[in-house]
Amino acid sequence: MTKQSFILLLALLMCSTTTYAQPNDDILFTVGDDMEVPVSEFKYIYAKTNADEADFSKESLDEYLDLYKKFKLKVRKAREMGLADKPAFAKELNTYRLQLSATYLTDKEVSEKLVREAYERSKEDVEIQHIMIKTIDNDAEKAYEKIMDIKRELEGGADFETIARKKSQHASRKSGGKLGYITVLQLPDFYDIESAAYNTPVGQISEPVLTATGYHLINPISRRPARGEIDAAHILIRMTDKMKDEEKTAAEAKIRELYKQLKAGADFATLARANSDDKITSNNGGTIPRFGINTYEPIFEDAAFGIKNDGDMTEPFKSSLGWHIIKRIGKPDMSSLDAAKPVLLSKVKKDTRFKAAENAVTERIKSEAGFKFDEANKSDAINTLGNDPNLLKHNWKVPKTADKRPLFMMGEETATVNDFHLFMIRERNARLQMKRSGAKKVAEIMLDQFIAEQALEYEKTKLEDKYPEFKALMREYEEGILLFEATKQEVWDKASKDEEGLKAFYEKNKTNYVWEDRAKITTYTINTTDPKVLAKVNRLARKKSAAAVAAKINKKAELVTTEESTVERGSNPVLKNLAWQKGSLASPIVENNKAMLIKVEEVLPPEQKPFDKARGYVVADYQEELEKRWVADLAQQFPIKVNQEVFRKLVK
Repeated sequence: MTKQSFILLLALLMCSTTTYAQPNDDILFTVGDDMEVPVSEFKYIYAKTNADEADFSKESLDEYLDLYKKFKLKVRKAREMGLADKPAFAKELNTYRLQLSATYLTDKEVSEKLVREAYERSKEDVEIQHIMIKTIDNDAEKAYEKIMDIKRELEGGADFETIARKKSQHASRKSGGKLGYITVLQLPDFYDIESAAYNTPVGQISEPVLTATGYHLINPISRRPARGEIDAAHILIRMTDKMKDEEKTAAEAKIRELYKQLKAGADFATLARANSDDKITSNNGGTIPRFGINTYEPIFEDAAFGIKNDGDMTEPFKSSLGWHIIKRIGKPDMSSLDAAKPVLLSKVKKDTRFKAAENAVTERIKSEAGFKFDEANKSDAINTLGNDPNLLKHNWKVPKTADKRPLFMMGEETATVNDFHLFMIRERNARLQMKRSGAKKVAEIMLDQFIAEQALEYEKTKLEDKYPEFKALMREYEEGILLFEATKQEVWDKASKDEEGLKAFYEKNKTNYVWEDRAKITTYTINTTDPKVLAKVNRLARKKSAAAVAAKINKKAELVTTEESTVERGSNPVLKNLAWQKGSLASPIVENNKAMLIKVEEVLPPEQKPFDKARGYVVADYQEELEKRWVADLAQQFPIKVNQEVFRKLVK
């Protein structure tokens, strides 16, 4: 087990979101003179670890208390060893802290709202058309006036498609502004357009929507039940207009022959690997990465989404690429919010709409921390940057004399103008990407980003104070790391390096390291599933040696390879029901156009394992022995006192 998986497993087993000490918490037990374990910690850890089996019986509580006392003994020893003072420990604990803090630095209420909204929208696809007026030279006011004039025309009865062809400044004007069907989370940078499409009833025109490119009017044309996403595989036989007629005929004949084989029971993945002209997917048995609408051409999507059941397939159909057969593998479960949440949350977090959740956190932190600008310094800093001709160039530098004037206060922290300048240097790419907005606007946007960053950094320092469950979980991570390092040094490393002790332990416990039921076997791998060949191999293997069988079968082609090995009876499921005697032959196992046949050549009597063959088992057992000794020594070094009255109150 890796260190990371050990710590995470320990945290899962040893804590819950409510395993923190309550005010006036009784102490269940002490370890030595300076470690106290509150009853609430033990109670919730016991319940979390034992789940449905946590019956709070005396027997069950006694058993878990014994385990938890040993755990705390090891942690106490780790602290005495100074492991908590190591730089590597601090670094690792901080890594866990950063990972865990992300959960507390998102507005959960806003996140939940966005996921619920996405789920409701995921039930429908909306067909839309739009008109766009660009914002030129950052003149949003002029663009807004134009879009409002168009909206008044439309409200007066003008035809949307006609107006779109004449006045829209988007490429879709050629099609009357039609964009086809859209679905939720399909426009990652245009959440407002998606919202206008879903919130505007069919037959009405949306209010103007501002994006980075300009103002838009959205006209929902129709709605349909959402197609969602699909997992599918396909076989493609290419056919292009440049082909000769006989080549086109041959392509169609081939796809229909493959379809005939599939209907007769042939394996789709096998035929796709051998025949599909889509070399990107053929190696994976034709499997296509999960897709939704507007991914492929309409005829392909219509066919794929028209398949009703998993495992069903289309009849051959033609697209611009050639002939296809599509098999439906499955669809994400979107039947309820709980089922859809993992998929939607992942997408929401990658979408610009998630900025709302981040902004909500920033504003909450600012409010709680008493955020306050120094308005004069802020105004002067923004104006100075806005008039700096080099701000939007690569070579912009922080002023030689650091500007230490306060820019804003957040709690006990003060950010200076120089801090902001250094942020602008560090975030050079973000600054340059916005240069079309003008220097002053860029400075204002970057200041908002700087404040958001500082707010999160401020909040990270307050998490233990604000969230008792965060503090408890961090304690569990801390103790988990300490436990791992102490056990590694005191048990695992000692056991693996103590060669003399290992050999002595092996000699003392030799009877534990014995080979029981073993056999020498021959494994025949047959590169065909032809029943005649399989029967022949089976017949020959009963009477002849492996070499003789291979020589007989491989006269024209290498159909059979053999491998000899010695195995224990339970090591292979194929041997489970096989008669454990010389000459026994397992039934052929057919898989992926191959077959496997196993024959028992000789059954071996029980035999003592030599040390080098048993070493892995010896190390594991020796570690267990060393740990028992270690815990016994720790119990002497750090006496544990249990408050029996507090313990009795836990028993139900």
